[in-house]
Amino acid sequence: MHRRRGVGMGRGSNRFQKKANEMKATSISSALETVEKLETKLTEFAKRHSKEIQNDPAFRQRFLQMCAPLGVDPLLSKKGFW
Repeated sequence: MHRRRGVGMGRGSNRFQKKANEMKATSISSALETVEKLETKLTEFAKRHSKEIQNDPAFRQRFLQMCAPLGVDPLLSKKGFW
């Protein structure tokens, strides 16, 4: 008795790979959009709380901890938040 190996994988695998690539691109795009929104919100927060960030070392440290995972360092930025 002969066994068929890989039944159905020959013709449909291209379709699955195409769908996987589409999903991956959507995920990456969504992640980038989320990071951009978060950077915008951090900028708004920094503008709103600039005095606290400048004058309170503990507040500034917590703010920088929020920025660090994104690789954003608003205190070293040429444009600056304030």
